[in-house]
Amino acid sequence: MLFSPNPEVIQTLSNTSTLPPQELGQKLISLLFPTDWFKANPDYLNYFPIPKESVSPEIMEKQSEAIAKWTGTCNAIPMITQPTLIVVGTEDIFTPAANSLILVERIPSSWLVQIRDAGQGLMYQYPDEFNRVLMIFLEYNS
Repeated sequence: MLFSPNPEVIQTLSNTSTLPPQELGQKLISLLFPTDWFKANPDYLNYFPIPKESVSPEIMEKQSEAIAKWTGTCNAIPMITQPTLIVVGTEDIFTPAANSLILVERIPSSWLVQIRDAGQGLMYQYPDEFNRVLMIFLEYNS
């Protein structure tokens, strides 16, 4: 059984209102990082690239529909035979960290790294840690 994002996250993702792109973008960015991280990093816009284009309401609606209707492919997961690295933030509200435990149980020889206090944007929150984990995995599996 996979864990889904909470209804507020789905609602924010599926918001196809006529919000100005900057305001909609701000709402979406707020889902990438834990609240405490924003407080500790008021200059957060310096941490990741800012999209120059906005996503149309139609595309956002289709993405939300796909999330809501997706039944998953969990039956195929045990057939993965390549080395697999699963990296997740413990505060990820898009993809709850509990799902990573399901994946690591079902993918033979997989590695699981949970980065404490990180959200979906963990590679921007903790780039050094993320890169170190990735390099260790790649070196070990090359």
